[in-house]
Amino acid sequence: MLTNANRACKAETMTHSLLRTIPVSLLLAGLVSCAGAPEPPETMAAQTQRPVAARAPSSPGIDAPELARLGTYAVGVSEEVMVLPERPILTIEGVASGQLERMERRLPVRIWYPAQTAAGAEATRYPYTLRRPGVADMELLTPGIARKDAPPATGGRFPLVFVSHGYGGWSASMSYLTENLASKGYVVAAIDHLDRPPGGKTNASLDFANVLIDRSRDQREAISQLLSAASETKSGWAALIDPGAVGLIGYSMGGYGALTTAGADIDPESPTVRLIPASGRKLPFEAPGPDVSGSIKALVAIAPWGGQPANRTWSAASLGRIRAPVLMIDGDQDDVVDYRRGVRGIFDALTSERHLLVFRGARHNVGNNPAPPDFEGPFSTWEFFADPIWRGDRMNAINQHFITAFLDLNLKGDASRRPYLSPATERSEDGVWTQSPGAQVSGATAGDGQPRYWRGFQARSATGLDLEHRSAGSSEPR
Repeated sequence: MLTNANRACKAETMTHSLLRTIPVSLLLAGLVSCAGAPEPPETMAAQTQRPVAARAPSSPGIDAPELARLGTYAVGVSEEVMVLPERPILTIEGVASGQLERMERRLPVRIWYPAQTAAGAEATRYPYTLRRPGVADMELLTPGIARKDAPPATGGRFPLVFVSHGYGGWSASMSYLTENLASKGYVVAAIDHLDRPPGGKTNASLDFANVLIDRSRDQREAISQLLSAASETKSGWAALIDPGAVGLIGYSMGGYGALTTAGADIDPESPTVRLIPASGRKLPFEAPGPDVSGSIKALVAIAPWGGQPANRTWSAASLGRIRAPVLMIDGDQDDVVDYRRGVRGIFDALTSERHLLVFRGARHNVGNNPAPPDFEGPFSTWEFFADPIWRGDRMNAINQHFITAFLDLNLKGDASRRPYLSPATERSEDGVWTQSPGAQVSGATAGDGQPRYWRGFQARSATGLDLEHRSAGSSEPR
């Protein structure tokens, strides 16, 4: 059920032991580094930084590839609370006693949608308090382009795209993408999974175990509720949703959930399951949530967790049961989810049509909004946002470009987007720009006249990227 948002020992020993089985690198760079980290003292927590981004991340810069630019629709945003059915939760006391507590799950969700132009309405800003162990809380304020509760656009329905953040993220931590897609004619919903709930009932390892249990179930139940709202509601943003065109985007732990939600059942013998205390190991299988895999027509998995050998979550046969086309995105130096053995292993096991976009030299942080430009906090917090090599806004723009092409093709049936996903060369630097003597090249964008260059990129700008494509049923590169 959706309601309007309102502002408003033994177990310890076991769970600390459990935490030590999770490599620290899995909890970095969008995942929080928890192993052995002290809780921040009150004086530390009271200190704040207040970095504010200079512009809305959804509005790309001048060096962005063609399809990154904003669409023609004004954007509205609604803040809701999604009430999901009661379910068990792992708590310190419950794990110790073997009697798991059950809780109703109330999760904030933001919905961005194509809207009518609201003259004079102020654009939304997204506040968030980033809390990380051992450092001061940081107050973030990200500007947006959306207008709160703006009147929905008229004249049609639009595909639904559900976005699931990484561990420790929040509903607006990918606003560069959610607002951008809404401007192009999508209804975009992003849930806040509340990975680390307040209240002292859990600890770091139990929080992570709850994420393993909850991530896909959150996605399934939320998508199911959104589709029900679309069929039952005659007005507002829900009436805009085309229930026959659903996309799912997940980053990191969101990608772990998305692959499962799209049809890859978790292997009961997986090392991932052993990260869950014994009293909760049946939960991913006994109550996985409604099966919405048949509704998903496009899947984007950004640096998905769960393919790395130490935590391999799915069998090859299970991954082969995903039927939706897949776009995977990662950096080839991703040491959090192990690009070479983890992400590529997932890509190789898939049997649906799929693409793999690679940022050469990048690590794990390829999915979130960029770090604020005036950031002055500690390096460990900067690392939550940033890549050591790539500019965050550049990666965001490239994601906007390729995700737009992929969703337009698979959710809107726009065949004109296929050339953007099928460049003549897999390696971007191998593309050739055909130049006539005396022709102006600077600022020119590759289109029909440049079939040997990456379509939509400006001359000399397609660099540092690979894009691999495999057809449905094929295990060989094209």
